[in-house]
Amino acid sequence: IQFSPTSTNPNSCHFFSAAKAAAYDSGAEKFRDFDVFLIEETQKSAGVDPKSTPVKPPYYILEQGTCCCPDDDLIETLEECKEASETLGYNINDMSTSDNPWNGRLTSIPPGCMTGVRDYGNHLHFNSELTSTSSRSDFIPICKDVTQNSASVDPKSTPDDPPPAAPPTSTQNVGKAVEIQNGKVCDPNRWLGLQTVEDCMALILADDSCNQAFFNHATNGDQNCGCVTDTSVDCSSANQQDHPVVRIYQIQVPTSGCSPFRQEITGDIPGAGDLGSLQLLDVSQCKAECCARTDCKAIQFSPTSTNPNSCHFFSAAKAAAYDSGAEKFRDFDVFLIEETQKSAGVDPKSTPSDIHQLPRTADGFTLVFRQKVTSGTWLRSADEWSVNSHDSAAEQYSILDQLEQFRWPDGKLVLRLEWPELSPSQQTWKQTLNPVTATPGSSSRPVDGYEPIDVRYTGVEWGGLERSTNSQALLDGSVNSESWWYSVGLRDAFGGKIPGPDAKAVSEVLMYAQLPQAQFRSCSTVNCAAGEDNKGSGTSYSNPGICTSTSRHLLFASTPGGFESFEVRTVAKGAHCCCVGVTKSAVCGPFQHEKTGDIPGAGDLQIFSLNDVDKCKAKCCENPKCKAIQFSPTSTNLPKCHLFSRAAADQYDPSKSKFRDFDVFLKK
Repeated sequence: IQFSPTSTNPNSCHFFSAAKAAAYDSGAEKFRDFDVFLIEETQKSAGVDPKSTPVKPPYYILEQGTCCCPDDDLIETLEECKEASETLGYNINDMSTSDNPWNGRLTSIPPGCMTGVRDYGNHLHFNSELTSTSSRSDFIPICKDVTQNSASVDPKSTPDDPPPAAPPTSTQNVGKAVEIQNGKVCDPNRWLGLQTVEDCMALILADDSCNQAFFNHATNGDQNCGCVTDTSVDCSSANQQDHPVVRIYQIQVPTSGCSPFRQEITGDIPGAGDLGSLQLLDVSQCKAECCARTDCKAIQFSPTSTNPNSCHFFSAAKAAAYDSGAEKFRDFDVFLIEETQKSAGVDPKSTPSDIHQLPRTADGFTLVFRQKVTSGTWLRSADEWSVNSHDSAAEQYSILDQLEQFRWPDGKLVLRLEWPELSPSQQTWKQTLNPVTATPGSSSRPVDGYEPIDVRYTGVEWGGLERSTNSQALLDGSVNSESWWYSVGLRDAFGGKIPGPDAKAVSEVLMYAQLPQAQFRSCSTVNCAAGEDNKGSGTSYSNPGICTSTSRHLLFASTPGGFESFEVRTVAKGAHCCCVGVTKSAVCGPFQHEKTGDIPGAGDLQIFSLNDVDKCKAKCCENPKCKAIQFSPTSTNLPKCHLFSRAAADQYDPSKSKFRDFDVFLKK
């Protein structure tokens, strides 16, 4: 193939047959920025030895604002300065200035070759005052590497440094390098020499003195491979320093060839691992080590323990002794391989027996998804809709495979996204489309049946949730677009973050769905006398379906947007009493509509721009301090919904003039 990261005309990616590929000429002038990639057998026919070591770039750069190149590495001619600039990708022909490169003699800037950082690009300079010892904040010195053992980002390395070790020759897939930071280096660092990202990762994993979860790589420079020498540091959140050419990578160790693990956050396997233990930094490494052992059927892992070791391996016999009711040992979590789960009395394929039993928010939303950036494995794989389905408190959680159960009688899903670190942090809407079962690329914007309820973010082509059209995420909200903002189920790291709303990157995303009133679990049948009111103790809205024979309230919620009022109804003898609502002591409403009078001032609790009085009532029901609302169906220059405390509501005066068309609703 030939590929250009910038070209649109011609197309960026071109495919070649064996005959055409054999015509590759390494001495020919390169076409624009199109790089050639040869499959191994083609390399031989094109006269390229696929086993040969790539020629290492003979130039490197220092940090911006520093000085100077070592004496032996100082570039002494303008011609070589131009060559170095082109080699490192600073194309002087692209710069829109007449004196590029600048050629002069000053003692106030670094000696030799450098590039100046300008608004319009990089401006090449050559200073023939080779004895200068000055630095300047806007210059990046360019040096030549006479040793061919580059120190692209470490000018303190010397020719006495050991040559780079060869990466392991094993063909085993040792892991995946995922970029988490661009323009950063994780300290403390030791440079090992020039390697590709993949070979650098293999080199790091073969060296026990290096951090086994993170490494540095001069991807934007000369491809130097960096070993993080603090084996316990978490580079995703600590020890990051700015660096123009370095990127930080996280090693995600695969567990392929191994049945899925299920995390048990309670219970214990008695004793230490009967197959041994290791001190490992990351649970993914512990899982990978277990997968490499044919007799390992479970692990216990602690993110903090050093004595005993953090990772313990168990045989099938020992794993079968797992007791979910036993006291947990310190912070060691148990991870059971699928076939082991069965012997331990756990059904790995099971889902929560009843989604109605899952915890809900005060306004009736059930958590169906959570993804959080962590130091361990947090990215999703293709079609990974169920994750830790029995543990809604887990940092990685999903029951998206059950989303269809949340559909309302009107055919719509009521959904909510939450980004805890943002303000506002949520938005709520309805849509008919089930994004999990939809075909990628089939959605129009907005998605079918889209209806905003409380939507705060509408940028980057928001239009509800769709099945993502690319491989970066499972779902996204940039509908009918190549972008994947509002990501749910990110598959490839986005600079170590998750694409959130309005082009904001976040560390955590949660998704909720609201159960419809028609699907709340009902109570057992109660034989009521004819004409008798249903009276009694009510039941908890946050945990419906636990009514007793004394529960007689028939409570109704109004709309997906929230509660209207809760009413006591008269039913015929033998009717089915459905417990839907909150406890009797906390029943919300009904609201008494006052069409005259006024509560002085604006809402002293909260103010919302809502277009529906029922949604305004719902907001009042969510706030235990709310005792009244004022609502206008027409107001444009003032928010329509105002929430008042008891003290403010007590100032309601029915004899006062009504403020515009704001009606008062007093909560009984």
